Amino acid sequence: MKMHVKILSIIFSILIFGCVSSAVENEKFQELKAQQIWEQSLVAKGGRERLYSVRNMVISSSGSYNPLKFKIKPDGEVSSRSEKQSGIFSEELYVFPDMLWSWTDYRPAVFGLWVRMYNYDANTKYVITEGEPNHPAEAFTENELAGRGFPVTQLMYLMESKWLKPKLMKVTTERIGFRVVDVVQTEVDGLRYDFAIDRKTHLPVRFTSYSQYKGKVYTHMNGLSDYTEVDGIKVPLTIELEDSHKEKSNIRFNVEYNEKIFASPPSVEAGHKAWMKG
Repeated sequence: MKMHVKILSIIFSILIFGCVSSAVENEKFQELKAQQIWEQSLVAKGGRERLYSVRNMVISSSGSYNPLKFKIKPDGEVSSRSEKQSGIFSEELYVFPDMLWSWTDYRPAVFGLWVRMYNYDANTKYVITEGEPNHPAEAFTENELAGRGFPVTQLMYLMESKWLKPKLMKVTTERIGFRVVDVVQTEVDGLRYDFAIDRKTHLPVRFTSYSQYKGKVYTHMNGLSDYTEVDGIKVPLTIELEDSHKEKSNIRFNVEYNEKIFASPPSVEAGHKAWMKG
C-alpha cells in the first residue's frame, strides 16, 4: 500500500512538473512572439534610432466632445450622462521626460479656457484660467507626483522612447471590422497598455490604457488612423475616442521653445503659441 501511494505521488509530481514546464514554455513563446511583432512595428514607425531622438513634441488638435454631467447616487455610485456637444482646441508641448505645457480651449462652453504647466523636475505646476489668470506656480501634491513621465502620450504616439520602454507580456489576435490585428499587451510601472497592430502596415490602429479606481478597472480605448511621416516617424493624425468623436492633430518634434513658461505663467493674451521661442 505504501509503495502504491509512493508511485502515485511520483506520478502526480511528474504531472505537476510537466504542467509548470509547459506554462513556462508558453510564456516564453508569448514573449518572443510579442517581441517579434513589436520590433516590426518599431521599424514601420521609423526605427528605434529616430524614436529615441525625440526630445520634445508639440500636439495641436481640434475636435468635439460631449461634456459629462456627474451625479452621486445615495449608495455612493457615480453616474454620468452626456450634455450638448461642444468643440475643443488644444496645444500641448511635451518636453521629455518630465515637463508639459498645455493650452485647452473649450470656449464658448462653460469649461472655458485652461492653461496648465507641470514641471516634475522642479516640482512645480500652475493652472490658470480666464477667471484666475494670475494663479502663481506651486508645488505638487504627493498624489500628483505619480503622473510624471506622461506614459500615455509617449506610448500612443511613439510606442517606445529614450525614457520609456514598455515590458512586453503576450500577444492575442482580434478582429477590428474586417481587419485582423495582433494585440500586444505591455506593462509600464505596473499598469497595462495594449497595442492593436495591423498585420499589413505593422502600425498600431488602436491603443488601450487601463486604470484602477476603488478596486474597479477602467479601460480607455483610442483608435489611431491617418498616419503621416513627421521627421521620419510615422504618427497618427486622427485619434478616435470611445464615444466615436475624433480629434484631428498636427504634430511636431524637437522644436525650439520658450523655457520661461516652465517657471512662471504667461499671460492669457499670449495665446496658445506662448510656448514658442522668441
